[in-house]
Amino acid sequence: MQVTCGSERHPRRIVQEVLRALSSHRLDFRQVSNFTVRCQDGGLRIQFDVLQVDRGGRYMLRMSRVTGDAWQFKDLCARLIGTMEL
Repeated sequence: MQVTCGSERHPRRIVQEVLRALSSHRLDFRQVSNFTVRCQDGGLRIQFDVLQVDRGGRYMLRMSRVTGDAWQFKDLCARLIGTMEL
């Protein structure tokens, strides 16, 4: 299961927003590459990837559920997106 949202911000700024949102929700996370962050909340594991949509400077934040409950994933994604400035 995946949730995506678009942005015209620089990809590093998008990653900074993800890290800020995860910290504000006091979630365990680890940045595994420049544009990938993994998060764990109990039995739920999520991976965040910043991807380039086109050459016009548009990017996409993809949130993928690795393990855990689908409803918990959707709820957490909604809360995180609500606090991010993308």
